[in-house]
Amino acid sequence: MESNNKPSNSIKLNNIKSDFFTDKSWKRKRKRKTKIISENEQLAIASTSKKVNYITFLEHNTNFSSISNKTRLISMKGDYTFNIESTKSGRIKVIIYLIEYDASFQKIKNNKISVNGRTIIKSSQATEYARIAIRIEGEGELHIKSLDVVNYINEIEDFNQLPYMKDLNVAGILDEFSYESFKDIVNLITFSPFNWKEILHKNKPDLLIIESAWKGNSGTWQYEIGNYSNNSNNARLRDLVAWCKRNRVPTVFWNKEDPVHFEKFTKAASLVDYVFTTDADSIPKYRDLLGHNRVDYLQFAANPVIHNPISLKKEKISKICFAGSYYANRHEERKKDMDEILDMSNDLGLHIYDRNYYVNQTNENSHFRFPEHLQSNVIGTLKYEEMEKAYKEYRLTMNVNSVKHSPTMFSRRVFESLACGTPVISSYATGIKKLFQDIVPLLDDSDTTFQNEVKKLMTDDTYYRELSLRGMRKVFSEHTYEDRMEKILNKLNFQYCRNQYDVTLVFTINEPYEIEQAIDIMNNQSYKNTKAIFLVNYYDNVEEILNNYNNGRISSYLIDYAYKYESLDKIISTSHVIRMRLSNKYGKYFIEDLINASRYSQADVIGKKNIKAWKENAAYLPYEYEYVESVEVDTALFKLSTIKSFGLYEFINELEAIMDKLFRARGCRIFSSDRFNFNEDTEVSK
Repeated sequence: MESNNKPSNSIKLNNIKSDFFTDKSWKRKRKRKTKIISENEQLAIASTSKKVNYITFLEHNTNFSSISNKTRLISMKGDYTFNIESTKSGRIKVIIYLIEYDASFQKIKNNKISVNGRTIIKSSQATEYARIAIRIEGEGELHIKSLDVVNYINEIEDFNQLPYMKDLNVAGILDEFSYESFKDIVNLITFSPFNWKEILHKNKPDLLIIESAWKGNSGTWQYEIGNYSNNSNNARLRDLVAWCKRNRVPTVFWNKEDPVHFEKFTKAASLVDYVFTTDADSIPKYRDLLGHNRVDYLQFAANPVIHNPISLKKEKISKICFAGSYYANRHEERKKDMDEILDMSNDLGLHIYDRNYYVNQTNENSHFRFPEHLQSNVIGTLKYEEMEKAYKEYRLTMNVNSVKHSPTMFSRRVFESLACGTPVISSYATGIKKLFQDIVPLLDDSDTTFQNEVKKLMTDDTYYRELSLRGMRKVFSEHTYEDRMEKILNKLNFQYCRNQYDVTLVFTINEPYEIEQAIDIMNNQSYKNTKAIFLVNYYDNVEEILNNYNNGRISSYLIDYAYKYESLDKIISTSHVIRMRLSNKYGKYFIEDLINASRYSQADVIGKKNIKAWKENAAYLPYEYEYVESVEVDTALFKLSTIKSFGLYEFINELEAIMDKLFRARGCRIFSSDRFNFNEDTEVSK
């Protein structure tokens, strides 16, 4: 029970988020050596000193033995979970402390909060207050991107009541492309201007998303979203948004046409709670227009269910594919770039799928008609649902940009093709350069290497496979429509259960020195959403091991004791689990690439069936990106839900038999991904 004499200016620990990301809430001694900047609900701390400095939250002094009751206090009672996402640059070293104090404001104990992971802090019985301090040492910058503090008891109680993302009812006015993008992420509800009341009364939405759609929801909302003279000032859209607000349904507008068509959708943007734009440079314009700051950018992405490297054809068509439109009389800069990249691609082999194919077939004077010398390259047109087939079957995808200088806006085909494992060549765009760097070769007046890069991709299988895997990794790890929906929900402070993609790495430790080997393997992995179990198979100084290696991320057990667990879910709580062997060589991206494959394959077991040294043959081999009967057991990542009924002894000693049983007796799906990042000469980095 909390003290009755708590100061009136106290704030609960799980309510500190808004203050945490306000620079004025932080105090430091060496002001000239330390800068604190808060922007867009993020916090940047830059240090220009090699010495130790403490940044303190809501408190001026760095005497941590007590706190003053004259400052704003943080009340703390019970147990809490912390999730902090951050990045560092330079040589800066960072430790984040949570310090507990009793009712007389005296220190009880220190706690360390992990960054980029989950920390559970169980407060002492006497704890009444807390303070937060960040210890920094060295030159560099700490960038804190997000903070979540949840009362642990409440989290456990509420967990089962919160919906998962895929179960959220999202009402949407979307074009065909965006509908296909989000349909596997949430439960999309579509409707027309004439039946939305009936549909939304039967299926109350959790959220309404309105896109800058020209022909939204199969054309039923044509001329209703943009600024047109014939829609009575967007009357039908206004009625829909008003109903949502009366029924407490959050509303979002996403302008995917910015910056070119900013003016066309200003009225729709003015109706909703939160506005997203594909162009970050348009954010200030929206803020000026709307008079509020509830605006952020939202880029295109890929849907792993659709856009992935799984294909029936192993042999790719050794040509460059372009699917889109040609404009002979507009977008002069785009036309110049397009002519140049088309002609260069034609020399290497080019197939064109013309978005205006049927119009151009009947009208030789059409402004959308490709130049005459390329007419033999035009082989048809593709519907959107056919596009992923082209992405997967061709050697390269060509992209041309109408918007060149936006930091975030460029074509969705870049994300989609990379996710399919097909590298992209493109005309210059600032957003592509910023996001993908050297993964996407760009045509630029100052870049004379572009043509050589494209030729190398067409002829060098080793280089091709490296760039292909790096592109997939970048998209699946950071730029899926699940990531985009998560951003929308977080901006709206919507409560939901995040999809779990965490992994437990299980090591058998036979000698004391192997502890450090296991920790090195774990720390060297790019994927950080991991935990480890050490099964200790010796008895010298075992108490020291069990005491020193039991924390929020590592759990240690005597192997004989651990074998008593008859089901894996009694000892493992992550969504995935993998058995690790110290004798294997794991590339930096071993776990990350397996997790990505689990997301797009939706398989129960993911691994590598063909791990033959890839330098012998860099082209695609059998059993890559395929559903198979088995994979190499030392590469097998299992969904816990699939394997939880087996005991730990079986998992360590009889894994091949488990996999065979899962496939033959239970019909589980097993997927073989790429053959890189495992054992000799197989690492694809960056």
